[in-house]
Amino acid sequence: MKYIKIILVFLLFFFFFESIAQKSKTFLEKEKQKTKQKIDETKSVIIKTENEKESTLSYLKEINAKVEKKETVLKSMREEMKILQADIEELSFIITSLESDMAILKKEYAELIYNTQKQTRSLSILSFLFTSQNFYQLFLRLQYHNQYAKLRSIQAREIAKISQSLETEKKIIEKKQFQKEQVVKNIITENNTLTSLKKTKDALVIQLSNRQKELEAELVLYMEAVKKIDELIAKTINNNEKKNNTIDTKINPKSIIEEEYKRGIAFESKKNKLIWPVKSGFVSSKFGRQPHPILKRIEIENQGIDIQTKEKKARAIHDGIVSTVAFVPVMQNVVIIKHGEYYTLYAKLSEIHVKKGDKIKTGQIIGDIFVDTNKIAEIQFQIWKNNQKLNPENWIMMQK
Repeated sequence: MKYIKIILVFLLFFFFFESIAQKSKTFLEKEKQKTKQKIDETKSVIIKTENEKESTLSYLKEINAKVEKKETVLKSMREEMKILQADIEELSFIITSLESDMAILKKEYAELIYNTQKQTRSLSILSFLFTSQNFYQLFLRLQYHNQYAKLRSIQAREIAKISQSLETEKKIIEKKQFQKEQVVKNIITENNTLTSLKKTKDALVIQLSNRQKELEAELVLYMEAVKKIDELIAKTINNNEKKNNTIDTKINPKSIIEEEYKRGIAFESKKNKLIWPVKSGFVSSKFGRQPHPILKRIEIENQGIDIQTKEKKARAIHDGIVSTVAFVPVMQNVVIIKHGEYYTLYAKLSEIHVKKGDKIKTGQIIGDIFVDTNKIAEIQFQIWKNNQKLNPENWIMMQK
């Protein structure tokens, strides 16, 4: 009977392990699906004009984004393979243990059968019972016979159960091994794609490096545009502060200041849930300081994020009031929307469909996105809390 207990412990351990492994695999599967969606999104932007593109920084951004997504997929696949390998090793251990227990049970069962046959060869069951010297001995012999028969029945059932469990586990391990083979094939395919992408990237970097003076000139214009944007947002905030200080709250029963405060609270409550300024796309340049992709020892300060997209329209991410409409060279048309003490800035717009003072609703179209000579549409998007710049990726919702 002690072997039956051991078997039960093994089975319980297996189901516990399988539950944890399944959860891990489910999480990885979700992550893989999210990454696949991001790759598809990036791919849809890239493929759109792939054959028409020249060697530009915008194109390099696209390739970098695709390389990053492929590396994420590969990492997820390798994690999945680790889990599958752990599953296979655990199943192999359980199968070995079950086979060992099966051998012991079969041996014990064979001994029971042998002993029974040995007894019955010399004496039939009826003779064994009726040769009892008294009724009490008859009762004991009958009880002994029943218990012996019951034990044989239990042993037979346990052998059948373990046999069935073994069959099930062997099918599961075959399935896991097949899944592992598929993951290995996918990893090889993705590795080949990644290698090809990196070669494209390296070739593009070499081509762009040969245009250093041109890139340096572009960088100067870009830095001037960034400075003008900073001045524009600072001026906008300063003007609004002056306006708030001159508001006569006695004339305005529903205080404008109070309304602005409510707008700010409403915006803040949507952190991590705000919609994107475009329906679809990918972040081509992240927030903050980062090295120039070509020029050595040069860092670029991004006050927001750049989003490349196949969409033509830019939209407001939250209710607000248009505070500023302007044109800045390189950054094209710019719209700044006020949301209480928060501001959102939308640059690189070819056309604007709103004007200063307009009340804007979430998702409302505010302009057309500028498309460069390579037919790449990219919007510059910023979020400010008064004079403090914020990372937009911490505010807009994650792509599903």
